[in-house]
Amino acid sequence: MKQENKPIFDQEPDLTDDQKRDQATRNFMHPENKPPRPPEKSWFRRNLAGLLIVLVLVAGGTGFGIYKNAKAHEPIPVPEIFDPSALNSMVGANDSVQIPLGDYLVTAPPVWEDKNKTMTIPVPILFHDGRTPTLHIIKAKSQFDNRLDEMYIDGLERGDTILSPITGEFTVGKGHEKDLTYIFLYGQDDQGNLISFMLSEDGLDPLIDLGQLNPTSGDFRVSIKKYQPIGTMVSSGDLRLFGGGPLIENFNLAATPNGKAIILTK
Repeated sequence: MKQENKPIFDQEPDLTDDQKRDQATRNFMHPENKPPRPPEKSWFRRNLAGLLIVLVLVAGGTGFGIYKNAKAHEPIPVPEIFDPSALNSMVGANDSVQIPLGDYLVTAPPVWEDKNKTMTIPVPILFHDGRTPTLHIIKAKSQFDNRLDEMYIDGLERGDTILSPITGEFTVGKGHEKDLTYIFLYGQDDQGNLISFMLSEDGLDPLIDLGQLNPTSGDFRVSIKKYQPIGTMVSSGDLRLFGGGPLIENFNLAATPNGKAIILTK
């Protein structure tokens, strides 16, 4: 269902602090529920730093507990066929294929598929030196509404490049120009549905122009295109993704018809 363009950073006024934190988190995970408000009344933009802390704590909840428990066990073997629906899987040489980004764009599935409420993205990383990575993929359900909208990708190395999964915008707080860590990315799909991502990693060396600091809000407003590089990993680690779409039910990595996870190359 096509939605009207609405201001992205909007919140209801006159709520208690607890209500604001709860609503802000829910609205990030499922932004289609946000009511329209004029930008000058944006609670989100005035309280971005506090919201960052709240959502980091959310990431440490149920989903991250599942993630840590799975990591504590012996790694599962890399199979011949990649199953996008699996909650715990491996991606490696056996079950992946490298596809140049330009070729992928020709046949790429839509990021948002409304019929099945499914978000699908390729592994949003360009791996340095063109290596074939071995990745541990864990998917988890939101602790708020049990929707499958969290994904963890472990096995990144220093120098790997993180790509934006969608065309959209995000903000960078003053003082964090050189250590991007938590990125809240908002945009729309081709049908006008509001979709969003939170990307969390161990720090990025930016590959984007932040533009000019907004003296009113105290942050940088950044516009970015789908699959544009955001930055390179400053250390080995993992990437955590939180997807938001209209009543999202599934969050999958893209795969070929013969069951190979898609690894993007230049």
